[in-house]
Amino acid sequence: MKQKIKAKYLLFKRRIADALQRKSESLSLRSKKIMLFLFCSLFGCASITVIIHSITTKASVVSIQAKMPRVIHQKEEPVLPFISKNEFERIEVFKKQVYALPKVTFDSFMLARPKLMDSITQIENYYKSQNKK
Repeated sequence: MKQKIKAKYLLFKRRIADALQRKSESLSLRSKKIMLFLFCSLFGCASITVIIHSITTKASVVSIQAKMPRVIHQKEEPVLPFISKNEFERIEVFKKQVYALPKVTFDSFMLARPKLMDSITQIENYYKSQNKK
């Protein structure tokens, strides 16, 4: 479907380019130069008009207001959830299952979720630290 649309688009561009080429072939060199001069003059004048208008206008400076006010609190310790023994054991079982995967599957799994094992390690460290308290 995508290739079909792309092919039609390219065909459309080719037809327009051919039509414009045929029209420009019928013009003399002098008329081509005149058309180029008129085109450059028109857009040059438009650019100069915009520049002059921006210099002479005494409008106030445009400023963008923040969408949300920034709220700054004193540094608070994040409240971490309690990890139960059952949850921790489920995580350990999952970790063993991941490491038991065949090498090809394990590699593709790690490519799809590169930070997963880092997260599991952090959860293990947190669990161990919460049990020390």
